[in-house]
Amino acid sequence: MKIKLTFLTVLVLWIGATAVHAQDRTVARLFWQDDSEATVRWGDLKKSAAGWTIQPQELTGFPELDIAEQGLVQMHADSGIVLLSVNDHADGTIGSGWIAIDSGAVEEPHGNHSHWRFKQPPQVLLSHITTDQGNPAHVYRYGDSFVLANDKNNGFTITNAKELRSAKAPESAATFHSGGNGHITLAMINHQVAYATWIAPAGDDCGRVDVIGLGRNLGKHYSIKCPTGLLHGATENSGKVFFAPADGVCWI
Repeated sequence: MKIKLTFLTVLVLWIGATAVHAQDRTVARLFWQDDSEATVRWGDLKKSAAGWTIQPQELTGFPELDIAEQGLVQMHADSGIVLLSVNDHADGTIGSGWIAIDSGAVEEPHGNHSHWRFKQPPQVLLSHITTDQGNPAHVYRYGDSFVLANDKNNGFTITNAKELRSAKAPESAATFHSGGNGHITLAMINHQVAYATWIAPAGDDCGRVDVIGLGRNLGKHYSIKCPTGLLHGATENSGKVFFAPADGVCWI
């Protein structure tokens, strides 16, 4: 079995009990991708007299994918929700999109920290896999927002845990915005502006970054340029946005 540990955020965020009181209790809930079955497994990390154990479990409601043609890419977690992207080997024409998982973990704040309680097993909350979503690959979390890069649609999708929990249908749970091109990387600032890269190595769009207004800036849209192309990397930190082109690192 080929297992891909895509992220360790769940291990850090969803801690259920301290080591002192952990005997026979769930300490953390983990999720990982199983490439051999194109699915997600989960397990509760527990401590017993014999040591630490984790029993892999199947995820209720996970859609059946074509193992030869479809696969899972990236995933992120926030507020008890795991969001992961699905793409295929035919530019999204077989079936691509995203899957939202309710982790079953419930946060209990305690002043300057929180505990997580695992009162029910996880299950798929929403699944949105179609032939027109542009083969999303990168998944980001900025603040309380999830951002997916819809590469073949030259744009990106924004959603959050609250919208995913309340949506009656997956189509109403997320919003698409145009920006970026090719294999898109993204940065977002305070839910007000997004930066979407073009991966073009040469030509007029070499080094191009689209700047897209969100929130109160919705409708504003312009572009900036890095001195070199092949942009494949964008993030935000400490009031700056960083980009990774072919040569060096750019920031604004």
